[in-house]
Amino acid sequence: STGTFRATMPLDVAPIYCAEQIEVPEALPDILKEWSKSVLRANLESRDQLFAFSAEYFRNLSAQTAGGESDFADLDDKIPYICEAFRMMQDAFYSIDVDMSGSIEKSELQTMWRQLGVELDEPTLDAMFTEADIDQSGKITMAEFLSSTCMWISANEAVEAFAGVSALRNSFEHVYSAFTTFDPGQTGTVKKEDLVGILMQVGLELLPNQISQVFLQFIPDFDEKPEVTFKEFLIGLFLHLIKTQ
Repeated sequence: STGTFRATMPLDVAPIYCAEQIEVPEALPDILKEWSKSVLRANLESRDQLFAFSAEYFRNLSAQTAGGESDFADLDDKIPYICEAFRMMQDAFYSIDVDMSGSIEKSELQTMWRQLGVELDEPTLDAMFTEADIDQSGKITMAEFLSSTCMWISANEAVEAFAGVSALRNSFEHVYSAFTTFDPGQTGTVKKEDLVGILMQVGLELLPNQISQVFLQFIPDFDEKPEVTFKEFLIGLFLHLIKTQ
């Protein structure tokens, strides 16, 4: 009966206020809406993943609101080694690209690795160059070079003697972890609309139109593509960093 139900209700229930008694921050609905979209796109599989993702999401949002730091400095907070690795490899690239054309040929790539103390045999050099030369122009740009180098070093134990390998490998692993948060099926691709969230996880805030501008530089049909591979993501990331230094 109704009387019995009331008799069993606990007496220490917190009071429920009506809408008129609660001051809701004006931005709260939009914030929760954007957070909900990011959560759904991430395809999280457990409460722990949800808590970890949400903590990272709102930490990034708070940092962005604070402002006052460049993209590159904020990225260094997120990925402790990437500035060191990026500048080291950039210096190596420019030491070979003496005409400042922004690209190098295969023979120049081999020379650069020799200067870094790594001797590449011909098959390895061919494979590395072919992997990096996405547009098959016979030359590789700085962004192509950086992305392919990160992927190669991460998978190659033979380069442990290379002085900067620790910085590169750690940078790569941090970025890859952010990417795979949105690729739970380990397909090697993410939905294009998830790029905002991935970049946020590595400390960068870019709007969708800004992301399109970056990727259209090397993927002419980017606006029609539904997905982006990890290699394409790396090239886009490095292209953005090169331009914002």
